[in-house]
Amino acid sequence: MKMLLSFVLLSVLVPSGLSLSCCVCNSAPTNEDCNGSNTTQICLAPLEICMTVVDIAGTKKAISKSCARRPATGRPGPPRSTPTGTP
Repeated sequence: MKMLLSFVLLSVLVPSGLSLSCCVCNSAPTNEDCNGSNTTQICLAPLEICMTVVDIAGTKKAISKSCARRPATGRPGPPRSTPTGTP
């Protein structure tokens, strides 16, 4: 019985110790502001990476961070397009 209890406790505690935790923010003006918000999220499957998106419009920057799904290409973000006229 002791062995079963140990196994149950171990199986409950191990997954939470292996989960990924990401900083989360939406449209922060700087990376420091985003990281300083002290808001984190535990990423649950199928979200397995932390993603940072930087939107730049003129001189304004907006930084957003969240959990994300790993793309099929193995790297985060949209696929890069090839400029016209290049192979």
